[in-house]
Amino acid sequence: MKKIKKYVLILISFCATTAFALHDFHNTLKPPEGTREPVNFSQLKWVDSAGPDGTYNPLSGMPGKADNITLRVYKINLDKDLTAGVLYVNGLVCAENKKFNFKGLATNMSRNQDESYEIEFKNCALNVSGGIRGYTLNMVEARGCGMTTFKFIDSTAKFVGLYELVFLNATITNTKPSGGMTLSLEGKSKIEFSGVLIDSYLKQAPDKVVSVFEFAENKGNLPELIFNGPTNDVSRSIIKVRVTPNAKVGKFPLITFASRGDVMMGEFGEIIINGKKVGFDEFREVGKFKAKVVKDVSPSGKDKGTKNDIVLIIENN
Repeated sequence: MKKIKKYVLILISFCATTAFALHDFHNTLKPPEGTREPVNFSQLKWVDSAGPDGTYNPLSGMPGKADNITLRVYKINLDKDLTAGVLYVNGLVCAENKKFNFKGLATNMSRNQDESYEIEFKNCALNVSGGIRGYTLNMVEARGCGMTTFKFIDSTAKFVGLYELVFLNATITNTKPSGGMTLSLEGKSKIEFSGVLIDSYLKQAPDKVVSVFEFAENKGNLPELIFNGPTNDVSRSIIKVRVTPNAKVGKFPLITFASRGDVMMGEFGEIIINGKKVGFDEFREVGKFKAKVVKDVSPSGKDKGTKNDIVLIIENN
C-alpha cells in the first residue's frame, strides 16, 4: 500500500508539471525536406498533440521555455542549448557539448518489443527540476514494451526528482526481456537524483521487462550515480559494468545512496561484468585486471557507516 501511495503522489506531481506547459510540441512525422539524419532540432517543424480524431494541427515558431517537447520517429540532434518543460524521448536523440534546463525527461516506451528509443548526452550539462519517468500506456493496444535508454557520456546532470519506471499496463505480452529502461553512464559522468523507484512488476515478469543500470569505464574514468533521498526501491534491476584495458586499479563508487533515511528496498537481480554474469564480491578477469562489484561504503559518500552502496573494485590480475 505504501508503494501504491508513492506512485499516486508521483503521478500527481508529474501531471502538475505538464499542466503548466503552454503547448505540447511534437515534431512532424515527416522530416524537413532536404535534410538527412540526424535532423537538427533547429530545423524541425512542429505540430500539437493529437486531437480526438487523431489529427495534428501545425504549430508556428519554436518551443518556448515552458513548453513540453516530444521527439519521435527519426534521429534528432539537439544542436542548441535548450530550456523547456518536459522532454519526451520517443525516438532517437543525440546532443554534444550543450547545456539543458528541463522540468523533466520522460518516455512512454514503444509498443513494439523489438523497438528501442535512446537519448545520448555527450559532454553535456543538465539541470532538471523533475526526474526521469518511463512508463507504458495503459491501453489494450500497448501491451508490447520496447526499451528506452538514457545515456550520459562524460556528462553531468542534477535531477531534483526521482528516476522511476512504471508499468501502467500489467499485462505485457513480450516474448523476451526486451522492454523497460536503461540508465547508461560512461567515463566522467556524474548523475544525481533524489531517489529511485522501479516498479515491482519486474519481479513478476523478469522474462518480459528489465531495468538496467550500466556503467562503462573510459580512459580510466568511471561514472557515478547518486541517489540522495529516502526513496530507494531498485526492485530487481540489473547492474552492467564494462571495463577496458585502460582501467586503473582502485575502488570506485558506482551507485551511492546518500540518504540515511529509509533502507533501500528491493535487490539487484544480476551483476554482469564485461558480458559475464557474476555474483556480488565475485571477481571477473578482464585482461591484466580483475574486477568485482561489492556492497560497501561509497568512497565519495557522506554516510561512512552503512555498507549499502554499490562499489567497483579493480585489482591487478
